Amino acid sequence: MLPDVAALGSNPVATYSPDANFGRLLRSVYEPWRGGESVTIRLERKPEASIVELEGDIDIRCAAELKQTLLEALECGTSVQVGLEKTSEVDITTLQLLCAAQQEAKKRRLSFSAGIVPECVCAAIRDAGLDLFSQVAAGSADVKCVAKKS
Repeated sequence: MLPDVAALGSNPVATYSPDANFGRLLRSVYEPWRGGESVTIRLERKPEASIVELEGDIDIRCAAELKQTLLEALECGTSVQVGLEKTSEVDITTLQLLCAAQQEAKKRRLSFSAGIVPECVCAAIRDAGLDLFSQVAAGSADVKCVAKKS
């Protein structure tokens, strides 16, 4: 059972709500210290792939949720697709978790990919010098780095 929101004060509140579709779980992390800004980490399990959708500023404050979601996606034993299209910012912690998940997927012989990646995320990957979604560095057509519309 989740604790009462008011009793938590300034701590993050993670809510879990099963969707009407079987195998879909929505995790929304509410962060009061950010003025009520919401970060969404969504896992959708399909027979052909596990889809992890990230939305908002994904950083160290939601690292535990991201790690748990990526682990659950890998446990499904299908390819993992990371949706970063609605991500407005990432930090090095997020990138490290994505790199670790990519390496684990490789060990398990699973595909680990992303589609449309915001330019802010592409820049963070390049600035960190990480081998994450290698298509980003190579400029592959499989990963499209796009500037966010304000």
